[in-house]
Amino acid sequence: MRQLLNLEFGIDVQISSISNHLKSMGLSYQKPDYRAFEQDPNEVERFLSNKFPRIQRLAEKLDADIALEDESGVGISDPNGRTWGEKGISPEVIASQRRGGYNVLSIVTTQGLLQYSIKDETMNSESKEG
Repeated sequence: MRQLLNLEFGIDVQISSISNHLKSMGLSYQKPDYRAFEQDPNEVERFLSNKFPRIQRLAEKLDADIALEDESGVGISDPNGRTWGEKGISPEVIASQRRGGYNVLSIVTTQGLLQYSIKDETMNSESKEG
């Protein structure tokens, strides 16, 4: 931020001054939520208002459950996140120094049933469990 102000406006201010001004504007330093750049809000709306209701009707007709699947890699190295704690006392989070990770395949139904599988090897379409 300090460099940006210097480049754009030719002013050099201390970080604490920038922080104080941002706080006075009601802003706070926090970890952001990320959204995929490629996500098309119109396509999301179209799915929710047109496609998903059709899927629901078909599932009811077939007496079937609807499950949403996700595959994810989870690293076990130190996280870089933030957390809340009592003022003046840094919160302690136990973390592993090991490198590596796990692959997680999960499904959740529209009724909230969660099923998952954790593997420490690579997963692909041939290795998914039925």
